[in-house]
Amino acid sequence: MTPTFQGTATTEALSVLGSPDGFPLLPPRPNPGPEPWHGPGVDGWWAVPISAAIVLVGLGIALRARRRRRSHPARVSSAIPATRPSSSSSPADRLVARAEAIREAIITAFGPSWAARTTEELASSPELADRIGADRSCRVIALLAEADRVKFSGEVPSEDQGDPEDLDRWVAEILAALSAAGATSTSIGR
Repeated sequence: MTPTFQGTATTEALSVLGSPDGFPLLPPRPNPGPEPWHGPGVDGWWAVPISAAIVLVGLGIALRARRRRRSHPARVSSAIPATRPSSSSSPADRLVARAEAIREAIITAFGPSWAARTTEELASSPELADRIGADRSCRVIALLAEADRVKFSGEVPSEDQGDPEDLDRWVAEILAALSAAGATSTSIGR
């Protein structure tokens, strides 16, 4: 049932029911938008100093952290790691522990940039052979490569590694040779 209009209708009734000819009423063009809020409201004057304070505190924290970072550069531990794994550990665990001790000593001797080098990159670097000698360098690379195979492919280490005490003495000699001259890296970390 369609509403019929008899007599005069108010504007409000027309806006709710539609126009007398059946078409919907449209708002005026352009739409003026909502009317402004009158009365006591919140002023925006406080947002400027609060925003400025937040920015200043953030800058202060960032500058303090930057100064602290510059005054305390990352330090590489100069302590020689323990090379003697427990006697109850498996041969694979002892091999990996020896390799990690040697790798840490290499990082300590040559600087933190050497931590990212692979075993193949260590093998191709002449600095290692210059520091500990070519024969020792070849044996170190062989030990690191075998430890990589044990760690990453799950291979069982070969049984002909020799006496564990002799290996521990040899690793101690390598660690002493690597730590003898101290760090030689010239990288400044930038």
